[in-house]
Amino acid sequence: EQLKRPIDNAHHPHHHQEEYVGTDGVTPLPFPCHIMSSTMPRARQTVDWNNVPYPVEMTSNLNPLDKGDFTGQELEDIALAHPDWYAQLVADPFYTRFPGGECYGDLTSRLESIVVDIEQQVGPVLVVSHVSVLQVLVAYFRNTPVEHCTSIALPLNTVLKFTPAKGGGWQESQHRILTSPSTSQCDMQS
Repeated sequence: EQLKRPIDNAHHPHHHQEEYVGTDGVTPLPFPCHIMSSTMPRARQTVDWNNVPYPVEMTSNLNPLDKGDFTGQELEDIALAHPDWYAQLVADPFYTRFPGGECYGDLTSRLESIVVDIEQQVGPVLVVSHVSVLQVLVAYFRNTPVEHCTSIALPLNTVLKFTPAKGGGWQESQHRILTSPSTSQCDMQS
């Protein structure tokens, strides 16, 4: 849980300032930040820095599209092994359900509570997830019909930032992350 504590300023006895404190109960934070991650190991590793003082909410709602019987298989291989099903996927990528798994329509329903949670936050939200999930979320924040989300290309090693825009909607910017050694530390001050 994120901790807030009022700071008493001796010089201004009537002035209460909220200071955000990290999960260790000590580290001062410059702002509140809500970090949400899928429960998949690769997402957890992305947010699991030794010294990150922000709480991380792990939620299976951010897990990737469930490919059911086709889990772990590349689309190229599925196309060869199951041409009829693959033709259906190409014709209707949003509503074609993976055998024993989900379709993008199911994923969209699963993400409704995530979108509500994101929009209720007062500070920045960091979402660490997977291509299928990010396609749906990006469609929402771009105000693109969600049925078209399967054609959204996502850049690798890039943070997509959506900032509330005046008059409604969201302003999008992209911030490329340079590749760095896995031992690099996150400096909260910078």
